[in-house]
This record gives sequence, C-alpha cells and structure tokens, in this order.
Amino acid sequence: MKTRTKLALLTAASLLAACGGGSGGGAEVAAPAPAPAPETSMLSLTVIDGPLSGAKVCLDLNGNGACDADEPFGTSTAGGAVSFPVLASALGKYPVVAEVPVGAIDEDDPNTPVATAYRLTAPVSNPVISPLTTLVQQMVSTLGLSPAAAADTLQAQAGLSSSPLANYVAAATADAQSANAARILVAAIQSQTVALGSSADIQKAILANATNLLTAAVLAGSDASVADACGDRKSAACKSAIASAVGTVVADAGLTPATAAAAVSLATAPAVTESSTPVASFSLDWVNAGDTANWYTRIFTSTAAEATPDANGLTRYRSIRHARVAGVDTIWNINNDPARAGDLHWSGTAWVGCTVDFQNTSTVRDAQGRSSYNNCDGRNLGTTQRVTSDISSRSMADIFALIQSTRTDGGNWGKAPTWFTGAVTASVGTATFPAESRLISQTDTTTATAIGYDVRTSNIVTVADADVAAGGNATVNRQVACNVSGNNASQAVTLETMIARNPGTPCIYNQQTDSGLNGQSYTSLTPNEGWGNTTTSMGTLGNAPVGPGTTAGFYTTNTRLRVSFAGGSSNATTYYTCLQRASNDSTRNCTVAGTGTYTITTLGDGRVMTFSGLPTKFAALSYERVFVERGGQVYWGFKDRLSTVKTVRLNGTAGNAVLSQLGLPTFTP
Repeated sequence: MKTRTKLALLTAASLLAACGGGSGGGAEVAAPAPAPAPETSMLSLTVIDGPLSGAKVCLDLNGNGACDADEPFGTSTAGGAVSFPVLASALGKYPVVAEVPVGAIDEDDPNTPVATAYRLTAPVSNPVISPLTTLVQQMVSTLGLSPAAAADTLQAQAGLSSSPLANYVAAATADAQSANAARILVAAIQSQTVALGSSADIQKAILANATNLLTAAVLAGSDASVADACGDRKSAACKSAIASAVGTVVADAGLTPATAAAAVSLATAPAVTESSTPVASFSLDWVNAGDTANWYTRIFTSTAAEATPDANGLTRYRSIRHARVAGVDTIWNINNDPARAGDLHWSGTAWVGCTVDFQNTSTVRDAQGRSSYNNCDGRNLGTTQRVTSDISSRSMADIFALIQSTRTDGGNWGKAPTWFTGAVTASVGTATFPAESRLISQTDTTTATAIGYDVRTSNIVTVADADVAAGGNATVNRQVACNVSGNNASQAVTLETMIARNPGTPCIYNQQTDSGLNGQSYTSLTPNEGWGNTTTSMGTLGNAPVGPGTTAGFYTTNTRLRVSFAGGSSNATTYYTCLQRASNDSTRNCTVAGTGTYTITTLGDGRVMTFSGLPTKFAALSYERVFVERGGQVYWGFKDRLSTVKTVRLNGTAGNAVLSQLGLPTFTP
C-alpha cells in the first residue's frame, strides 16, 4: 500500500512540474512529443579506376568538389564498395566525391599503393565514381548540361565504345577500352601533378585539360601493345604498357609549365561583370599579321538590335573572317580556308550554306556565364562558359603569350599567317592595353554537328575502272589490268558505283625502289601491295610531306585510313590502316583494322552514306567520314566530331588597340 501511494504522489508531482508547478486551476497539459529523428537512407556506391579501397567518399552538399567535415561520408572497401547513411531528403540531389589518398589500393595493381593522391567525382544519382564520371561531372558543373547530355557528349568526343557513366570493370558491363583509357587518364593526371604541382589552381587547370588527355588515352589504350598486355589488368606487362602510354599521352595532350601558368593566370584574374545592356560590339577572336598587305582576322560582332533578345530569348551574332593576301581582300564566314566558304550542310530540312552575313543565335548568358548557341542553322550546336577579365594597362606582348599558351588552337595566334613568306614587320612591341580592355576566356563544347561536304570539283570521289579495281597479282601475271591500265579514274556518279569499285582486293606488285633524302635508295615491303584503286579514303593521320626526296624511307610516317565494301545486297564494310608511299602519295600495304556496316539515308535531294563500327583509331580524325551523293556526283563529306576547346578573345576596345598597333584596319561594329 505504501508503494502504491508513493508512486501516485510521484506521478502527481511530475504532472505538476510539467504544468509549471503552479497552484492555479485549469486543465493539465501534456508535454510535447519529441521531434522525430530525420529519416536516413543508405547511399551505396562503387569507386573505380580499377576497384579502389581506402577512398573517402562523401555527398558533396556544397558542390566544391571536396569532402568537408560536415558532409556525410564513408570509406571504400574491397571491390570499391562503400555505403554510408545520408538524409533521405538529400538523395538524388547532390554529386559525390571520392578522395583517393596516398596509400589507397587500386585492385588492378594491388601491390603498389597509390603514391599520388587524386579526386574523383560523379553526377547526382550515378552509382559509380570513376575517372570517366569525373569528366562528366565537370561538364555538368561548368556547362550546365544534364548528366545524360554530358555523358553522350564526352562519349562522342573521346570515341568511347560505352557510356562514361558505366561500371567498366563489372562483369556485366566490362569494357576493356574504357578500363584502359581510365587507367591511363589517372596516371597521366598523377604525372601532371608531380610535374606541375598540387595547388588547387594547378589541379583545376589539369582537370580542365583532362578531356584532351582522355581522348589521347582512349587512342593509346586501344593500341594493340596496351590492349594485349592488359588482357590481364593485374599483370606486370599491363603496368609497363600503361606507363609507356602515359608518357605518350602527356607529351601529346598534357599541359606544359607555360600552358599551366597561363591557365592559372586566367583563373585568378579579377573577373569583370559584363553589361546586360544591348549595344553594338565585337570581339577579336583571331589575328595573324605579317605586314599591312598580308594578314588574317576573325571577328564576332553584333549590332545593338542583334544583341537585343527576341521573343524566344535569343540574341544574334555574326562571324567575319577577313584575309588580305598580297593586298587582295577576301571576306567570308566558315572554315579557315576561304576556298571552303561554300561548304554545304544538312540543316534538318535543307542543304544550306553559311554566308558572311548569316546571323547565328545564342541564349542570354546566365549568372555563371553560360549560354547555348546555334551556329549557322544547325551546322553545330553547343554550350559555352565565359569569364571576362580586366587587362587594362597590361602588356600586349604578355597577353599575346597568354593567349598562345591557353588556346587549344592558339600556337600561331598573333603571329605571321602561314602563307606569308616575307620578313615580319608587324609587332606589338612594348605597347599596353587602354582602359576598358577585356580578355574573354571561354570554354566551348559542341553538343551536335551536321553532315556537310565541300562542294568543289576537287572533292568529287573518283573510282578506277572495274578491271583495275578488281586487283590482281602482277608478280605472277604482269599483264593483269591493275598493273598495266593505270588508274583511269572516273567520277563516281552514285554511291552504288563507289561501292562496286572498292571491293578491297589489292594489286600485288614486284618490289620497288625510290630515292629519299640525300639521294638514298629505299625499297618497298614484300609483298608490295597497292590499295588505292580498290579502297576509298576515310582520312589520313599525320602531316608528313610527300614527294620525291622528302622522306627517309619508302613510306611516310602518315597513316592512311580506308574502307572497302562487300557489295551486292550486303552493307558490310571493312576498315583498314595503310601505308603511304613517299614518292607519289599512293596507298600501300593495308592492314584490316575492323569491320562494320554502312547506311544510306535520303536527305532532301541528296543521299548520304554513314558508317558504324569504326575502329578506335579512326577517332583520331577531327571528323567522321560520310559520303554525299547530290546532283549526279558523289562527294567526300564529313560530320565534325564533338569537341571541347578553350578560346581567349579580346573585347572591341582591346581588339582595336591590337589592330591599330599592328597597322591593320580597326573594326566598327
């Protein structure tokens, strides 16, 4: 009884305390229920170069590309697996980051712990974090693309056979090409870090250049020397092949101390907010100056009306190329070569050209400096991200050097034009930029390109006579047609004619001897095969000179890319890599590089042949080959590959200051 009385008194006291303990009347009020704990879910991911264990993986809540103390994280274990709790409300909203420290283990090389730390990222909701997803996320964050659009763009740019968002080491989705490329890419980034430094600005510059490294890494990783060695990714042979490939990739596509310093200089320059008031303006995109009678410029310009957004929120601009050669002026729009100004492309509804007064369209730039453009009615579409810096009072010579180091196509920027053979007199000397001079640094990513072709008669496809195209063995029968009839080239009036006359059967000659440099003699391979009359060109890799006495060998160092056709009712194709004879440019000794198919599509009044199954080596071209049949002729056509390029331009004030200093005409928009 005493116990019950005591419990009743304690309960009453507790209730009084909850109500404030006062003596006044009124109903008793219950204590508020505690707030429920936030609902959490497990975030499960896989971290790979090869499978990576020991990496710190976090949800990047503030989007700074690093794992901060207040962000949820976990550490990857065997197979690269990692799971950690995050707020359910955060799922599907933030990218992820993997910090791979010194000492982490890449299971493709388990006996060698990571010696140079690096970071990987992945877009929102992607279950895999890899070197390839890192480049996808870079496009997402800088250009504002969706993860899917960024992945498609990167895949097309680099020539990957599968999506860069995929798990390329998992059994179900294994892709040796991607695995090799990713491993080379990481090693190349680490090599660049060791050579250039690990500061945040340098790392930003290295990552910004990583797409170029990846394209080179895909080519290197697909080479037989790497592909064969890395059939076993854990083998010493694979490790050695990767190391050799890294040296080539960094030499071909890596940053140098000069280009890295230029990138840091741009990244740390004080940004200037561009005016949103529409005014007539221009920017100087390119200049070459030999003397006042020999120069070339490219300018982007808009009137105030063109710069005013229309009802669809689009502004307009024009591209003007101007060359003066020996005092004669040519003004045009597209292509560096004015002879190609008449190129046509398929806009989606018609074959169109790009006249000098054509108005391209662009969206208004957002707060991050991003916009999307449509160049010449669908010739190419893309996105740009821009930062504008003040260069008032800066040395023109210093800015020229910065532009040359930064632009991916900028080695000849500001120098004499390539055709100029006179003594260069144009110079900026010690001049500085006037007030209101601006440097416009821009990343440009093409997301779609059109099918096009050069309309000149020199671009019409020719074919050999049927008996010549059939090939044969001249070492057995010297009277075989391919040995005695010559080329007898005629124009291919239909795609079917081109298909029939390129069956891929070579003409086999006796050994031949040519003279090369210093009068030395060089002898062909045995067998000595001619393939020029039985295959057609898909492009050439390399720019070694051709002609008598130009090389130290029977063949140049260039690689000819060719195609042949099964013919008949089959649409099968065979692709080749071939040698180029130095003395006469003929195609010799082809090796099968792969097989695929072609498709013929009707576009307006034309027919277009496109290809599938192209070998990785063909991705080294800046375009994909197509053939266009129009007006009773077949033309070599193209579809430019997607790309990301760095451009640096001068605003009108700075541009006119440069033009005036070089003695060239200034521009009024």
